[in-house]
Amino acid sequence: MTMITNPDITSSVSTAYKLAYPYPYIVIDNFLDEYFLAKVKEEIDLFQHWYYDPNSYVTSEQVNKQFAPYSFDEESMTSFKTTLPLTNIIIDYFYSQEGLKYLEKLTGIEGLMGDPDLMGGGIHRIHAGGKLDIHADFNLQPNRNVWRRINLLLYLNKDWQDEWGGHLELWDKDLSKCCVKIAPEFNRVAIFNITDDAYHGHPYPMTSPPGVTRDSIALYFYTQDRPEHEKAPFHPVLWKKI
Repeated sequence: MTMITNPDITSSVSTAYKLAYPYPYIVIDNFLDEYFLAKVKEEIDLFQHWYYDPNSYVTSEQVNKQFAPYSFDEESMTSFKTTLPLTNIIIDYFYSQEGLKYLEKLTGIEGLMGDPDLMGGGIHRIHAGGKLDIHADFNLQPNRNVWRRINLLLYLNKDWQDEWGGHLELWDKDLSKCCVKIAPEFNRVAIFNITDDAYHGHPYPMTSPPGVTRDSIALYFYTQDRPEHEKAPFHPVLWKKI
């Protein structure tokens, strides 16, 4: 049985996704069962094994961000799954054939696959004052040599206040303007294509009260191949200043 509250993708919805500006995306509210997602949020709030990225860019481009899992070894992944069983029901669903078929019908991208390594994905937490500079994501998953095609960001923040910031921003290809702002409200999902000029982030420090975090589940989807005009040699995250 599907987890999605409205799993039917009409041709008009799929067309709207593909034609969205500045690149294909959709925002859907009340995405999953609200009671279940509230239990997932409670589980994540009790989670103790958060990590920070120790790389130097954290001090400027990526601030006050925690995430899990930290590494891709079997022990870490087993711990992540056993500690967060409800969260992993969501992850497993979207990496299942049913979840992948839903995304394929929505996006028009065939042959989607999940990432058992959860490289860069999993659960994310941004603390007060945190930000994520505008960027384009890494283009290849180097452990599996597959192309990154889709991001799915599911937000877990009840009673989020607009003035706190933390909005996901989608920018145009020449970085001249922000085209879309998406508040990270509870049970809202943002799904969008990933290319080398699909710029996004939340670049301004959040002003949420101490202890109020911006939480999300981040899942990334891949294909074995992609259109030739979208291909480039492997690159990590491409940070941009605006």
